[in-house]
Amino acid sequence: MDLEKEESIDLGKLWQVTKAHKKVVGSIIVGYTAIATIVAFSLLKQYASTTLVQTRSARVKLSSQTEAKPGDKGNYMELMKSRTVLDPIIDELYEGKDSAKKPDAAAFAKSNLDIKNTKGTNLITVTAKGRTPEEAQKISKEVVDNFLAMQADNSQQSQNLLAQLFDERIEDAKRDYDDVAQKLADFSSKHGLYSLDGQLQQGISKYPPDETATYLQLKSEAKTKKNIYTNLVQQREEDKVQEAMESLDIQVIDEANLPQAPSAPRKKLIAAIGLALGCIIAFGYSLVMYKREA
Repeated sequence: MDLEKEESIDLGKLWQVTKAHKKVVGSIIVGYTAIATIVAFSLLKQYASTTLVQTRSARVKLSSQTEAKPGDKGNYMELMKSRTVLDPIIDELYEGKDSAKKPDAAAFAKSNLDIKNTKGTNLITVTAKGRTPEEAQKISKEVVDNFLAMQADNSQQSQNLLAQLFDERIEDAKRDYDDVAQKLADFSSKHGLYSLDGQLQQGISKYPPDETATYLQLKSEAKTKKNIYTNLVQQREEDKVQEAMESLDIQVIDEANLPQAPSAPRKKLIAAIGLALGCIIAFGYSLVMYKREA
C-alpha cells in the first residue's frame, strides 16, 4: 500500500507545477512546433504524376490445346523497375551532373517510383516523383513507354525464334509427308492398287496379302505424316494470333498527368508532429519538476 502511494501522481499538484513552469513548458511546445514548421518550409517541393495502365485479364481460348493466359501483374511491376527501363531516364535526368550522385536503378525506383496494383483489378498505377511538375510527368510517362518498348522488343525476339522453329518443323513435316505420299503413289501405280480401299471395306480383295499389308502401312504412315503437318500449320496460325494478342497485353488507360500542386512536403502534418513532440517533451519536463518538488 505504501508503494502504491509513493507511485501515485497527484494530478492537481502536477497541474500546479506545470502552471508554475508555464514559460518553460510553453517555450518547449512553441519551440518544437516552430522547428518543425521551419523544416517543413525548408524542404524541397516534390511533385507526383501518375499513369494508369491495364493488363489483359481475360483468358482467351485459342484452341482445345492452347490458351492465352493473362500477364502476371507482379512481374510487370518489377520489370518497370529494371535497369533496361530506368537507366535511360536516369542518364537523361543526370546528364551534365556529378556522376557520383547518379543513383542506380534500384535506388532511383525506391526514391522516385511508387508502382501499385489496385487490389482485385487488372490496373497498375505508376506514380513518379519529381522536383518539378514536368519532371514528374516525364518520369511517369517514360517508365511506361520504356517498359512497353522493352516488352515489344522481347516479344519480337521470342516470336522470331518461335517462328523460325515452327517454319523449320513445318518444312520437315511437309517433306516427310511428300516422301511417304510419293512412295504410296508409286507402290499403288506399280501394283495397280487403285480400288483396294473399296474392296477392303466390302471385306474382299483380289490382291496378295503382302501387297495389301504394304499398301495399308504406307497409307497409314501417309495419314500420320499429313496430320502432323496439318497440326503444325494450324499451330503456326494460332501463334500469329497469339502474337497479335500479346501486343495488346498491357494498355495505357490514363496518360501521365501534369500535377498542379506539390505532393510533398506535407507542411501541416510536419508541423502537427512537431507540436505533438513538443507536448510530450513538455509533459516529461513537468513530470520531472513534479518529482523534484514531491
